[in-house]
Amino acid sequence: MIARPPLTEGRRFAAVGPHMSQNKKRDPSESLELAHLYERAPIALCVTDTDHRYVRINQQLCDINGKTIEEHVGRTVYEVIPHLADQIVPMFQGVIDTAEPVLDHEVRGETLSFPGEERFFLGNHFPLISEAGEVQYVHTMVRDITDQRRAEASLKEANDRLEERVRLRTAELVGLGEELDVAAAERVRAQEEASRNKAELAHVLRVRSMGELAASISHELNQPLTAVLTNAQTALRLIGKKKPDLEEVREILEDIVSDDKRAGEVIRRLRTLLQKGPVAQETVQLDELVSGVLPLVRSDALGANVRISVKSAPNLPPVEVDPVQVQQVVMNLLVNAIDAIRGLESEGGDIEVEISRAGKQGVSVTVVDNGPGIPAKEISEVFKPFVTTKTEGLGMGLAICKSILDAHGGTISVENSAPRGCCFSFVLPLKQRAAS
Repeated sequence: MIARPPLTEGRRFAAVGPHMSQNKKRDPSESLELAHLYERAPIALCVTDTDHRYVRINQQLCDINGKTIEEHVGRTVYEVIPHLADQIVPMFQGVIDTAEPVLDHEVRGETLSFPGEERFFLGNHFPLISEAGEVQYVHTMVRDITDQRRAEASLKEANDRLEERVRLRTAELVGLGEELDVAAAERVRAQEEASRNKAELAHVLRVRSMGELAASISHELNQPLTAVLTNAQTALRLIGKKKPDLEEVREILEDIVSDDKRAGEVIRRLRTLLQKGPVAQETVQLDELVSGVLPLVRSDALGANVRISVKSAPNLPPVEVDPVQVQQVVMNLLVNAIDAIRGLESEGGDIEVEISRAGKQGVSVTVVDNGPGIPAKEISEVFKPFVTTKTEGLGMGLAICKSILDAHGGTISVENSAPRGCCFSFVLPLKQRAAS
């Protein structure tokens, strides 16, 4: 496509002005109007010939170059703006040689209007072709885009600074993330190590607590085993008769089986207590669990002339616990209460056990005795390891109780009763579904 500037009107190039000839006569008023439009155009304009001489130029381009119209017309680009000519003349020659326009051609450099300052100009250049098909002139439109380029440079600089800040911040965050990963890994290892140490400590404490529990367990084992021996001897005597009473023998054998199961249950509980490692929790009724401990302390209670009574609130919700560990807590509290009463010079005593609801989130067990109580200066220390009021105690029982209850999310407390005695109370949280 051949570009046709507004002044040609589809004919061989003609324009008003003393330096451009006309091939046809033109209405003078039309020429004046075109000249007026050319001068008033809001963009810098010029026309150059094939020798790169200015043929026509408007005031806008003169202001850019810093010279008058007279200093342009008839002179070459090299003569008028020699410092920019090397960027412009080859482009003009290309338009002449190819008869093709050149669009968005950028020139940069100083001008007389802006000395010492680099300016940016964007030009569009169109060939003006005669009726014979030859390029006679180049029509140029120029815009000063210095402000646009400076804004783009400022924007790029700001963007580069932002990208650098983002890069540095990202590097900091990556480094922080790596540090957090290392810290998290260290924390996991520490928690695992703490869990292992806790399991080891709990195992050691359970083993050491057996010194305090051994007496009551040995009493409980002795009773069923003695009964088994007595019943077995009786059965042998009955069988030795000429006419043995088989029904009585059957009843004796049933007693032997029952006592054997009882002894086996004591041994099973002891083995579970001494096992190393975590024990699976179970959903149980706390009143039933407490009742299961009473047979284990019956012999000690009878020997000390201690009466144990149990009171349980109806419809208690279940708890999720390690039954053996919680029974260990109950047994320890009962054995301590029995020992406290045994030390009095009196005819026995009483222990009251009450199981009740502790608000909306737990179930409590309270053990109250009418023994001598705990000295006021020692009551705040009783749950610490190796603290005991017994002459032969290890001081580990109550510490283990607290450790077990802490592991279950529970609590334990103690206070002296009036007029005498001691009250231990612990609370276990409900099973989640029951609590909700």
